[in-house]
Amino acid sequence: ARPKGDGVFAVFKILGDHNRYRTLVLLLRSKNGLCVQELAEKLDMSHSAVSHQLGTLHDSGAVAYTREGREMRYSIATSPCGQKIARLLTVLK
Repeated sequence: ARPKGDGVFAVFKILGDHNRYRTLVLLLRSKNGLCVQELAEKLDMSHSAVSHQLGTLHDSGAVAYTREGREMRYSIATSPCGQKIARLLTVLK
């Protein structure tokens, strides 16, 4: 099940998955966001696995994307959920 909402339980459920956590850390550190290809290389994961994690993170409101030509660039969302996650990751690193 995909975590929904921006409550504390939803945020911890998002961060509780190792791959989602690693993805969010990389997105937080990036200045211009990252595409699936870049994330797949950095995480040593398949495109489909990264896309699945990004879909979960997008559905939860943790990440947003912008289209640049044929490419989607993902970053931490400005939503309440995204901002809570960004603050937590900043404290945890």
